[in-house]
Amino acid sequence: MLKQLFILLILLSNSTAFLAQQKSFKGMAALSQNNFGSALSLFRQDLEKHPLAAHYGLASYYQSAFALNADSAFYYLSQFEKDWSLAEPKLKLKLSEQWGISDLSIARRFYELASLELKSCGVNPSVEAYERYILRYQLFFQDALFQDRFSSKIDFQGLYQTAILQRDAVAYELALKDGSANAMLVFVVQYPNAVQVPEAQNRYNNLLYFEKTQTGSEEALIDFIKGFPENPHVMEAWQRLYKLIEQQATLEAFEHFVRTYPDAPQVKEAWKQVYRLYMQEYSLARLESFKTAYPDYPDFETLKQDGALLFMVFYPWLENEKFGYINQEGQLLISCQYDDASAFYDGLAIVSKQGKYGLINKRNEPVVDLVYDEILEPHDQFFIAQQNGRYGLLNQQGKTAIAFIYSDIQRLDNGQYLLEDSTGFYLLNNAAQHLSNAPMAYEEVAQYLSGLEADARDQQVSQEQQASTQPVVLNTTPQVFIKNGKKGLKINNKELLPASLEDISAFIGTYAIAKKKGKYGLIDSGAKTLLNFEYSAIRYVTGLGFLIEQSGLLGVYDPAKGFLIPIAYEGIKPFENKYILVSLAGKDGLLELNGKEVLAPSYQRIVRFDAQTLVLTQEQKLFYFLEGSHQFISRKP
Repeated sequence: MLKQLFILLILLSNSTAFLAQQKSFKGMAALSQNNFGSALSLFRQDLEKHPLAAHYGLASYYQSAFALNADSAFYYLSQFEKDWSLAEPKLKLKLSEQWGISDLSIARRFYELASLELKSCGVNPSVEAYERYILRYQLFFQDALFQDRFSSKIDFQGLYQTAILQRDAVAYELALKDGSANAMLVFVVQYPNAVQVPEAQNRYNNLLYFEKTQTGSEEALIDFIKGFPENPHVMEAWQRLYKLIEQQATLEAFEHFVRTYPDAPQVKEAWKQVYRLYMQEYSLARLESFKTAYPDYPDFETLKQDGALLFMVFYPWLENEKFGYINQEGQLLISCQYDDASAFYDGLAIVSKQGKYGLINKRNEPVVDLVYDEILEPHDQFFIAQQNGRYGLLNQQGKTAIAFIYSDIQRLDNGQYLLEDSTGFYLLNNAAQHLSNAPMAYEEVAQYLSGLEADARDQQVSQEQQASTQPVVLNTTPQVFIKNGKKGLKINNKELLPASLEDISAFIGTYAIAKKKGKYGLIDSGAKTLLNFEYSAIRYVTGLGFLIEQSGLLGVYDPAKGFLIPIAYEGIKPFENKYILVSLAGKDGLLELNGKEVLAPSYQRIVRFDAQTLVLTQEQKLFYFLEGSHQFISRKP
């Protein structure tokens, strides 16, 4: 009897439990009909005494679009999963029949919730939200990886990887907004497996280099070099540091560099500069002194030879349509092998072969390979060079000073360089070797160049005024008057010269060019005729004097001295304010300013070679003329 009663009590208990779950069943039905308030109330009534179905119902409620709350949904679904593992088989069977619940369906519910929450993170993305998400589902991701309780069709790993990628992207965006090297370093350390790590590492290196060296001082550069030896910008820092030394260009600066930084990549070049500066006055005594002062010089014998060559003048020589170099004694130093060759500029010369240009030293060693389409003679410290349609600058050591990225580079009269690329124009201040940061528009450049031209004109006018040896005296300069179509002169309203001339130019000092019967002459301020009216043209040339033309030939007249240059040349013009260049029968010659002949007019071309030497071209041959001794340099047989 007792046994039957016990069985009856158990059946009654199970039946009561089933009946109790009916509220949750009704709640799920209400939820399916979007009666969210009723559903929530029914689930909560079951929550205390009969939580299994209530937890599932509440998880479904908070996972619905109406009441979506990822925290609550995850909590109740987790509670249900725990209760489910301990539930009576009959109850599990009942719920399975009613709602289709199984271990797999529970896993799917977690997957669906994780998918919804990941989308929610993407609406207002933050590192914290993604971190909470990853931490919350970490065990699920691990179980999915090993397929401990999830089907391979449930791609928890896909959600995990997406969350990681999105978190890393948000974190990297924050680091970019911060814009500091430290922010990039923190990102790399915290997210070492992020796809952005290579880019972040590169930005870190760049930012660190910029932050540590932005002052550009020697102290900042060497601190960076020593503090971050693995940074890829270390070589660039060394180059900037050495550039500071080059800008000083003193023996003390280069000596400081070799003594302080013996392991620097540029130490060998710095030693060469020490030698060059010390040996500017090259002599055997000075050489012995150098050995004593610098016993640790690394390559003395080689540089001893370089030093000897450095102070020897090399003259380009043309032979069999090829260029080489001779010395002052006419000895061939470099064989004639180049299509073109310049003078040497501080130990380097521009040479070309087969249309390509490079730089050689006086040992005929290539300092810059013949790879450029053009190299222009240097000004100040730079060679302008062109390669593949792009221009850059080479320094006096043949190193690239400005990268070959510009469509054009021009040297301005004020010593600056104007660089052009697709973004606009940039100014390079040669003295400071500083490139302007912001590009200039074409209009700005045109205005800037116009200002330079105006300054140059003002300077020229000033120089011409200062050069005039016969200034105009206002109160004694006659005034030109016109009467009956003729011109005459008055002074203080008193007629000085009757109106009898066809033209009278403005007075140049106390002299004026006048015209009579179609011919030109020269008169002074007293109306005296200095040159008879028998010349086809007269004009005044600054730095030369009165240029007289007659029968197609020219001469130069000085009112105080007479004809300095007879009327015997086809062309006459000033040459360097030191000579007068004359031409006859298509050949050029030189006269001194007093008219004395220096070079007879027998040369196709006369140009300056160096401060003491002119280079002459005669019948496709080169000659060098030493001005001091009036000697010619030519190759000896």
